[in-house]
Amino acid sequence: MSVTTQLTAANGVAGPSDALAPLSGPRATAGSREAKLWQGCCQFEAVFISQMLKEMRRTADDQGGVMPASPGRRMMQSMMDENLSQRLAERGSAGIAGRLYSDFRRQAASTLEQMASQPRVSMAA
Repeated sequence: MSVTTQLTAANGVAGPSDALAPLSGPRATAGSREAKLWQGCCQFEAVFISQMLKEMRRTADDQGGVMPASPGRRMMQSMMDENLSQRLAERGSAGIAGRLYSDFRRQAASTLEQMASQPRVSMAA
């Protein structure tokens, strides 16, 4: 057991690895519609965060960054930003996925209620 794990277990405080751990719970049960909806919302948040990081990096590069720009550095930063954005989205750091998830669930429930309240029309003659 690592020192961080021991301290976390002893103090009940989240360690550094817990900060980026994916959410779990009823939304994360594999195969359910809610899990698929949550996954899609997380993917949207990841793309949004990735684009935001990309623009932030571009702005910093325009200002003359610390290290010279090279294809290798840009590729490495892009991969790092993509990974970071995915992990932040899974954690719900920006709150976008959570908001989309609740809005879509509410909209789906409303649509189902409307469909259930409408009389069925038979096309049989």
